[in-house]
Amino acid sequence: MDPSTDQSFQNAESSRRVPESKPESGVGSEGSSGSGNVGGSGNVIEPSGASGSGETGEIAKNMIGGDIDLGEIFETILKKIAGYLDFIFEPVLVSFSNDVLANQIHNISIILFFLTICIIIFFISLLVNITVFIFSDRLMKYFTNKYIQWYLSFNKKVIGLEIFMLSG
Repeated sequence: MDPSTDQSFQNAESSRRVPESKPESGVGSEGSSGSGNVGGSGNVIEPSGASGSGETGEIAKNMIGGDIDLGEIFETILKKIAGYLDFIFEPVLVSFSNDVLANQIHNISIILFFLTICIIIFFISLLVNITVFIFSDRLMKYFTNKYIQWYLSFNKKVIGLEIFMLSG
């Protein structure tokens, strides 16, 4: 095992120990036999901070192996992503008027409206297909013709495929 890792485990173990209660008179606290501590010395390493959260951060830093600032890491990652996407967010000079741009936005909004209608239709067809798929056994009991039953079983397989594709 790595010596630094071994030291961090020892630090973590020592922070979990419950400090022994100190007697009022101050006599016999360190050298008394039967102190209950494992290790033989009887000394307990107490955390240096007022609360245990500082010690937890120290343990994490010891286990990772250095000071790591997550905010700095996230900032670096976001700067790299913004650097890759910079050409998308830059303003572009155009040689035509604002009316043409307004018409393009109008046409895009019409296309988005029709796409929204298509999504609603696909969602309703998904719900209908799920309902037919669930109750297809009851539907097959109503018909005795083998061709209709074959068609319904084939349709059940196709609907299963459609449910998989539409809901995936």
